[in-house]
Amino acid sequence: MEFTLSGKRFSLTQEEILRKMHGVEPEPVRLHTVEIKDRVYPVKQVVSTVTNLSRADFTSHQAHQILRRLGLPVAHEAPTKV
Repeated sequence: MEFTLSGKRFSLTQEEILRKMHGVEPEPVRLHTVEIKDRVYPVKQVVSTVTNLSRADFTSHQAHQILRRLGLPVAHEAPTKV
């Protein structure tokens, strides 16, 4: 899939994302999530990792849309209160 993010063009497949995220530890989740190989990641962590963009360069909504369009399971997780 091709897309533009922060003025740069990217072309990614689901397989490329799975490969690039292999061995990457998930960070704590706030709200928007994506499941990759039975692990739950923040969507911005994944998009930042695979594009090498700063997380300040795009929104969670943009990341969520990109990952959903690539067929990855995305969700909005409510933060748990302790």
